[in-house]
Amino acid sequence: MQQNASVRTPATMHDIFSSALQQYLAGELPFDAAAHAMSRSPEFHLVQVTPIAALAPDAQARWARLPELMTRVQEINEAERLIERAATAPRIDAWSAPPNPTEFCFSLEVILSGRDARRSYTASYRLYVCTPAWIARQVHEAGPRWITAPLVLPQWKPQYVQQALEALVHQAGKEKWEHFVARMARTLEPEG
Repeated sequence: MQQNASVRTPATMHDIFSSALQQYLAGELPFDAAAHAMSRSPEFHLVQVTPIAALAPDAQARWARLPELMTRVQEINEAERLIERAATAPRIDAWSAPPNPTEFCFSLEVILSGRDARRSYTASYRLYVCTPAWIARQVHEAGPRWITAPLVLPQWKPQYVQQALEALVHQAGKEKWEHFVARMARTLEPEG
């Protein structure tokens, strides 16, 4: 018996999805374990899943539960989607202004936090904050150079840092914690 079903499958983790689905259909992976394995992707797209050969009766029963399995994958994804997320620079308001508030560069700790339906998370990152004048002086004195992607501010104002962090978090959307942290690591440097 050959059937077609629309299945949401990970765009970047197709092999894991396919393997979990095959193991489930073969009776090698329990329903919930298959759903968890199949939920490990930030992006999904529709594909057609078609069994190549006739299915044994027990596999037909598992195939019939495929819509239920896809619903379970979606439920897992929703439960793991962040309800709250934030990035803060602890005690930045208490910092003294740099000697020259229009020409400086320093790093500060940023604490990422998030919560999904199951638990809370935190991670520590480093953010470099520089002014255009400092960058220009460095290039003028030392020539071309590579630097970690900094937050560039026109002058020292702690609220600029917090506003920039809020905008960065907002751009990330409400995704799973591991995807949120990976997105933040494009701009922030992991501690340790």
